[in-house]
Amino acid sequence: MRADEWLVLNPLQISLFARYDSRSVDSGNDNQTFRSVLDTGIEFIQGGYVLDPGIALFSIKLIPTYTYGKYSDISDKSSIDDTNINYNIWLNILSANIIPVGARLGAIRSATTSGGGFGSYTRTKIESNEVRIDWKNSFFPANFTYEERTFQNLFRSGLSGTSSSRDELTNALRLKARSSRMNLFLEAFELNDRIEGRSNDFNRYQGRLLHRLD
Repeated sequence: MRADEWLVLNPLQISLFARYDSRSVDSGNDNQTFRSVLDTGIEFIQGGYVLDPGIALFSIKLIPTYTYGKYSDISDKSSIDDTNINYNIWLNILSANIIPVGARLGAIRSATTSGGGFGSYTRTKIESNEVRIDWKNSFFPANFTYEERTFQNLFRSGLSGTSSSRDELTNALRLKARSSRMNLFLEAFELNDRIEGRSNDFNRYQGRLLHRLD
């Protein structure tokens, strides 16, 4: 069997984007805050399937980006000069009712810069990887999910010039099951605070079972 017989690709989608945000704030006492952010990039989206959409269906979104930003006030100057490859990729395996088990694999990366009031800005980076197993039972369908996620956030105030940051790694195991009368949810969640000198680590375990008697 030739590759063009078992691999079917949708038309490739390509788009360009550019976003620019600039703001200057005079807070008195000769303190003027200036902030500007330029985001540019190109987006590629490619989808398709292998043999049949119910066997293996996939989507790949790649977004190479370039971000340049400047920040200045009476006492400080800083800049952002950053390139990233954001992506959103997923693969559904055996989503059709061929056998009672299916799976979904997903990976997401996102880096964004957003401006706020009075010249502030927020820089956020998120990476997430997920594996989900589906049990396609007609009486009590269920899915089991493992997710690993990193979250990095930097906030810079336009008034005071102070900054705050977060750098967290989380891991989660989740079981969800549902029928016409019952709803089950179990979760084991772990957070690791990766900021040096600060410890907000915690573990959380929760469960919920709802059953309708009527």
